[in-house]
Amino acid sequence: MHYQQSKKTFFDRNGYLIVTDLLNEKEVIECKKEINRLQETAKLLKKSGTIENGDFQIEPFVKESDRESQSPILRKIENTYDHSDLFFQLARHEQIVSIVKEILGPDLMLFRSTLMLKPALHGSEHAFHQDSSYWPIDPPNLVTISIAIDKSTPDNGCIKIIPQSHKSDLKEWGHIAKAPQSKSVTYNITNQTNPLEVPLDPGSALFFHSKLVHGSGPNTSAFSRNTALYAYFNTNVRYVPPSGMPHSRSFPVIAGLEGKKYFEITAD
Repeated sequence: MHYQQSKKTFFDRNGYLIVTDLLNEKEVIECKKEINRLQETAKLLKKSGTIENGDFQIEPFVKESDRESQSPILRKIENTYDHSDLFFQLARHEQIVSIVKEILGPDLMLFRSTLMLKPALHGSEHAFHQDSSYWPIDPPNLVTISIAIDKSTPDNGCIKIIPQSHKSDLKEWGHIAKAPQSKSVTYNITNQTNPLEVPLDPGSALFFHSKLVHGSGPNTSAFSRNTALYAYFNTNVRYVPPSGMPHSRSFPVIAGLEGKKYFEITAD
């Protein structure tokens, strides 16, 4: 997408930014190979009985017969920096960091590193929500990037966004993963403007504000829709964990902060 204005100006006004060809063909192929390796890791975890309640999360609404497969049908893999050097290094991709620094400033930390996997014929719908409604960072001013590893289309559940909805207050949205034919919390905000579907070619990416209302449809196609997702924030924040959570947390440093590897934030 060509922008007549600066990327930051467009992002601040609309809450999102589309960047085509962020990754080249070789980088996309390497990402696909790494996802295949992680799928093999998931098989081993399932075989050993240690996959439940971990970073490798199974699709919640698959048929019971499919749950018996040796290959678990994954919904996502959280904390990919703990499981994959390739995806940890991708968080530091020069072009990604350059764009996020333009929006947030020179000091960047990594809040989230995730593979969102919408398997063919199984990928569940993600109801409309705002990420910052679930995240313990204040102010809610993070930047998320979703990088298409596979071609992302309406048929396989591409992201849908409500432009400029990041200017609205945070709301409670309930569960994000949505069972077929179930109702979800939408609020009137989704009626103020039509949702914008964001199909992406492999290697292209959507940057969006952590308050932007977004969701995605189910994958009813025969093709997977895998995406690499990262969320970044700067140091001008407070850590506000919910009751029962640790009082402090360390985050990987991506840029700035005098070359530190990790930065710890403690609740007030």
